[in-house]
Amino acid sequence: MSCARTSQGFTLPELMIVTALVGIMAFIAVPNFIQLTRNNQIQAKTEELKSFLVFARSEAVTQRRSIKIDALDSTLWKICYASAAPGSNKCPDDANTLRNLEVDSSIAKLVLTNAGGTAIDQLLYRPNGTASVGALITVCRDKDASTGYLTSIAAHGSVALFPRGKSDNNGTALATCE
Repeated sequence: MSCARTSQGFTLPELMIVTALVGIMAFIAVPNFIQLTRNNQIQAKTEELKSFLVFARSEAVTQRRSIKIDALDSTLWKICYASAAPGSNKCPDDANTLRNLEVDSSIAKLVLTNAGGTAIDQLLYRPNGTASVGALITVCRDKDASTGYLTSIAAHGSVALFPRGKSDNNGTALATCE
């Protein structure tokens, strides 16, 4: 009576085939995963921007004071109490600053414009919650409009965030992304 021989482990061709299949799957998946990560970073920064703007408006209403948003550049924005003192255009670097929004330029770039498309560097929320000017903010990476976001601030103060790559809720494509 002979005993049947049992196999222990895998053969070399089986291991090579499985390794090749895993390599092919990784080759396909990694670029898609990188793009997904980049899109999520831009979306997260846009959501942070929206809550930054909502905070400024609610602070103006609850404190019954004008609140200024300074878009110092595309990587640092500040919220502070608006000063009635002449020549005080920018938020000071002291306790008067309520909140900062910092953006890593490798992730996204923020651009604040008025409704006509002209770049502006300040926005004011009045004590009744209205904005000093209707404004648009684009959040982009590498000037790619298809992955950028547009945030709209109406003159009455409300903030609207449009879908990725769109300039309105009707599906109109975002034309430019600075």
